[in-house]
Amino acid sequence: MYGLLGRTARDIEKGRYESAAQRLEHGENWARRANDTPTRYIHALMGELAAVYVRKGDSERAVRLYEKMLLIDRYLPPRYTGLALNKLISAHVDLGEYESALMYVRVGMAVLDDVGVGPYRAMNRITAEMSSLETVIGGLEQDFDVALQRLESAAAEATV
Repeated sequence: MYGLLGRTARDIEKGRYESAAQRLEHGENWARRANDTPTRYIHALMGELAAVYVRKGDSERAVRLYEKMLLIDRYLPPRYTGLALNKLISAHVDLGEYESALMYVRVGMAVLDDVGVGPYRAMNRITAEMSSLETVIGGLEQDFDVALQRLESAAAEATV
């Protein structure tokens, strides 16, 4: 397995992204059989390749890789899930897929809150205040200061 991961890393390094992506298609199967160290390496390689796609403006491929990262996150500590979710949400926003981004925010907060990741409780409170993305965008367009005060107030209440 380490040989395959090493070749994948070299492919990314040398700009052979298709080859790396093909190998990482098997990332979840590798993670299922591996211990912690190779699973973290697989996660890192997926994240690195997804970041390449983001820089190249190919957010769709980045989204697919971030989704694959979420599949192997079940074998890693919760902070890895938070990282993959943040990147996935950002990629959906880049694509203009705001509803998908908001869905991942809500799902992520629920999952991470269940496993005891405290900071996500504040995000949950903010999201509850923002009932939908259209409401926030409308609020920002109509009165930026009022919308910002609502979000700051929700964040302040969540930390109390």
